[in-house]
Amino acid sequence: MISQDHVKLAEMLAAGTKARRVEWKRSVDLDTFQLTFETNGIKLSRFEYDDRSSVYCIELLDGAGDQIDQFDSDDLDAFYRGSTGNRQSAAGSDMLREMFESARRQALGIDTALVTLIAQLEDAGVQTPTPRAIEIEDDEDPFKEE
Repeated sequence: MISQDHVKLAEMLAAGTKARRVEWKRSVDLDTFQLTFETNGIKLSRFEYDDRSSVYCIELLDGAGDQIDQFDSDDLDAFYRGSTGNRQSAAGSDMLREMFESARRQALGIDTALVTLIAQLEDAGVQTPTPRAIEIEDDEDPFKEE
């Protein structure tokens, strides 16, 4: 069972990540990113299952990098369901999924890579194509009056 402090930490990490006030780094694991502070650290991981669902996990690390605590999106969902009475709440999963995707983009430099690649293509004279209307045959047009 998680405490209010676990929830506060997750919410602060999510806000800090969204505002780019924390700097996520790559980990040796493909779906894990980490933050290092003066005396502790945090790992954020995604675990995917055969049914295509994902669970997001926050691990608290001591100064030596050893895990001292952990909680996940299911724990946060249960906390939010208990505090709001909403039995369908996935607020914790949604928050950690968004944080994970932002941390991933930051740690892997995805946004920088996109901007750089677009600039290089523009420098090479490549232009953005104009959107084209999808051609539909008259007999396929669902809006055609008969």
